[in-house]
Amino acid sequence: MVRDIRGAEYVKQKRKTLQIRLGVFITSLFLLGGLSVWLSGLKSIQIDTVTISGATVLPALTLEKSVREVLLGKYLRLFPKANIFLYKKKEIEKKLLTDFPRIQSVDIATFDNHILSIIIVEREPFALWCDTLPLLGSVSKCYFLDSDGFVFDHAPQFSGNAYFKYYGFLPYEAPIGSYYLSSTTQFHELSGFVENAQKLDITPLYMTVQDTDSFELYVFGGGKILLDTRESLIKVFERFSALLKTPNLVPRKGGELLVEYIDLRFGNKMFFKARLP
Repeated sequence: MVRDIRGAEYVKQKRKTLQIRLGVFITSLFLLGGLSVWLSGLKSIQIDTVTISGATVLPALTLEKSVREVLLGKYLRLFPKANIFLYKKKEIEKKLLTDFPRIQSVDIATFDNHILSIIIVEREPFALWCDTLPLLGSVSKCYFLDSDGFVFDHAPQFSGNAYFKYYGFLPYEAPIGSYYLSSTTQFHELSGFVENAQKLDITPLYMTVQDTDSFELYVFGGGKILLDTRESLIKVFERFSALLKTPNLVPRKGGELLVEYIDLRFGNKMFFKARLP
């Protein structure tokens, strides 16, 4: 009987000890949590300055406003999003690249526990994409393309041929943020053909799409060059160059090809139709 009483006392004492330990543990958690919240809110480690560099077209104040939208508020209503150790770098990068397609890259760094430095690189205009063919006579809406064929901004109306123009493929209502071709490598080949053609003393004006792989390059004087991108355009250009350099074969006058078309879509077999006088 005595042994039973001692056993009950032992169990009771053990339960009490566990309760005390649990209470201490829970209290410690609250204290640590409160300390963490207090430390995270210290003014000395809050981002209060955002610097923007590298912007030439985009307004720095507009970019800063977009960044500060990410830094507003608190995580779980407790921890400031502007805390130098808690801010989400990837989220800021994503927001800037999404809100401003003109931005090509973003680099973010922090200084002195309160300064967020953002360096951006803007896309350079390489060519234009326009929504209406010049032959149709209506006014086109044009957009800037970078060297990868990415549409990043509206373009003003240009007189003359300040930029080479591409037509077709893209969603006409909202082309910004789209690529002219799904393959940047293919676009590089296409634009490379255009640049190399200029070295042959002809003036490329614009490119149109016939289907996924078929393009028409219009040149000064009204003629056009038919291309198929299923074959390497580097090899196609080599044959095209040899064709134009063959004396007295393709009629031309100065920088003007006197042809209706030159068809380069059939490998080593090249066709052209001279323009009637």
